[in-house]
Amino acid sequence: RSGIVPISSTLDTAGPMTKFVIDNIIVYNSIIGLDDNDFYSKTTSSINLEKIFNSTLKKKKLGYYSNYYKSDSIYKLNVELLKSNGAELFELNPNSVELNNFRKLLDEDMRRDLVSYLEDYGNINLEVKDVASIIDFNSKDSIERSPYGQGIFRGILNNPFSDDEYINLRESLLSSGNLYYNQSFDKHELDAVLSINNYGAGYAAVAHNPCLTVPMGFRKNNQPAGLTFIGKSGSEQILYELGYSFENISKKRKAPNN
Repeated sequence: RSGIVPISSTLDTAGPMTKFVIDNIIVYNSIIGLDDNDFYSKTTSSINLEKIFNSTLKKKKLGYYSNYYKSDSIYKLNVELLKSNGAELFELNPNSVELNNFRKLLDEDMRRDLVSYLEDYGNINLEVKDVASIIDFNSKDSIERSPYGQGIFRGILNNPFSDDEYINLRESLLSSGNLYYNQSFDKHELDAVLSINNYGAGYAAVAHNPCLTVPMGFRKNNQPAGLTFIGKSGSEQILYELGYSFENISKKRKAPNN
């Protein structure tokens, strides 16, 4: 992740966006590698393309959320499509889990991370060094530099956490995210759970669970909808197998006009 402008070192990731799943795998295999400057980085294996091309949905265990199933007709249609193609579907009604101070984690991460980022990547003549100096810089010409206000920046500086409070917050949110998803994964020994677009993304982020979103249709207003496969940490191979298999049977991507 070195070189990515930080919002949150706890949650940031480099997520490829591509036309098709196979393109996504190619990009993924190209960008993985140990980053000595990234404390979350580790050595991992490339996605096995032979397994991807031979993958099917048969006997894959997937969990779907009953509230989405009842309220979203496109989601329901695709759950049934997966089921008709051999996947085992399990209805999920997970217990509620609070992500207390989630926004505060973003604030604390940026307050700390931006300093290091500007030191490592900023020009020697850069006029800013942290969030406070950015606020001062923008305030000199709020029309050009911050036409939408600086509420988020100012909020970052409110009630800063101590180092101990910060560490405890990160550990607490990691635990909450894992609790939310693992209650479903462990109960049914799931390969993945099915979500919509970025629903539940906060839980997946703090739990370090990978997500893969594949087109699943269009709303009446022509807004695209995506089926999101969420797996346990380190399960990118199985997520890509699921996404590739689903894409081949659903064929819901529609190219833009012209």
